[in-house]
Amino acid sequence: MRLVWVPIPTAVVFAPLIWWQAQRGNVWALLADPGLVWDGPQLGADAAGRGLLATGFPSPDLAGWTGLIGDQAVWAPLLLAPVAVLALAAAVSPRWRVGIALLVVTATGLATAFLAVGVFVAFVQGAPVAIWPGTGLSLAWIGLAGAALVTLDTALPLRQLRALAALVAGLAVIACAAPALTALARDATHLTNGPISTLPAYVAADARGDLPRATLVLTPLGANELSARTVWGSSETLGAQTTMVTTATRPVGTDISELAVALVSPRAFEVAEELSEHGIRYVLVSEGAEESAGARELRLAAISALNQRAGLVKVGETDKGTLWRTAGDTGETTLTAGQERMAGQIFGVTFAVLLAGLLLALPTRASRRAARSRSRVVGATGEER
Repeated sequence: MRLVWVPIPTAVVFAPLIWWQAQRGNVWALLADPGLVWDGPQLGADAAGRGLLATGFPSPDLAGWTGLIGDQAVWAPLLLAPVAVLALAAAVSPRWRVGIALLVVTATGLATAFLAVGVFVAFVQGAPVAIWPGTGLSLAWIGLAGAALVTLDTALPLRQLRALAALVAGLAVIACAAPALTALARDATHLTNGPISTLPAYVAADARGDLPRATLVLTPLGANELSARTVWGSSETLGAQTTMVTTATRPVGTDISELAVALVSPRAFEVAEELSEHGIRYVLVSEGAEESAGARELRLAAISALNQRAGLVKVGETDKGTLWRTAGDTGETTLTAGQERMAGQIFGVTFAVLLAGLLLALPTRASRRAARSRSRVVGATGEER
C-alpha cells in the first residue's frame, strides 16, 4: 500500500491544473515550467544546440566557461569524459543490471532535454519561450552519477585504483563547474537582488496589506503592439505566477484587451467606472527592456492619451514608468460563494491526501523490521546476497 500510495499525492495536487488545461484543449501546456517564465539565453533545437545538450550543458555559455575565456572553451565538455567512462563501464560491471538501468535513465533524461528545446508552450509578452532543458539534464546527471558509482563500487577491486578514479572524476566535474561556482564572487552571475517591488513605491505603499487593488501595466512592444497585464497587490510575486496564464492562448478570465486599447486611444468613455469594475486602481505605462522606435512612439502616444483622461489623476514619473490613479473609489473584487466553496473543497481534499501520505511515510516497528530483513544493495549479485 505504501508503494501504491506514492504517486497519489502528486496526482491529486496536479489534478485541478490537468482539468483546467484539458477543458481548454491545451494539454501540451502541462509541460510548461512552473514559476516565472524567464526568456533568457538557452540552447536551440538545431544540431549544435543538441550536441551541447549531449555533453550535459543546458545553456550556450558552457556553465560559464565562454564568459570566462571566450569561444576557446570548446574543450570544456572534455572535462566530463572521466565520469562518462566510469558510467559506461557500469554496463559490464558485476552489478550490470543496475548499471544498464541507470544508463537508460541517463538516455531518458537526454531524450527529454532534446525534445524540450523544440517545444514552446509558454509566452512572455506574446513571445514564445522554449521549455528549459535543464530539468531533463538533471535526470540524465542522476543516472550518469549513479552508473559511475556502480563502477567504482563493483568494477574496481583495488582500493588505490578506485580512489584515483573517483578523485580524477570528481576534480574534473569541479573544474567544469568552477566558472559557475565562482560567478557570484566575480560579479558575473544572473542571480542578483531584485527590487522590493515590481511596481512603483507609491503603489506598493498604498496596496500594502494585500488590499484587493490592481494595477494595469501597459508595455508598448512595437508600433502596433501593446502588452497589458493586471498585477494585484503591492507587487508581482512568485506566488502569483501560474502556468494557466503564461500558457494561455486566449485571455484568461475577464478580457481587458479592449479596455487597454481604449485607454490609449481617443475613444471617450467613463474611465474611472470602467476600471473600477475590474478592481483596477492604477495604470502604469512601462518601458520594455529593448524599446524600439515604434514602441517608443506608441509609449509617448499612450502617455499623451492618458494625460487627457478625465477619470485619471497623474501621479508622475517613477522608476517603473509613468503612473496614474483613478479619481474615484475602486470597487472590491471578491470570490463568489461558489468559488469560495470550490476552493475550500480543493484545499480539504489536498490536505487530507497529503496528510495520509505523510502518515504512511512514517516508519513503524514492523516496517523497520521488514526493511532490515532485506538486502540494502540494489541489484545485488549472488555473492553480495
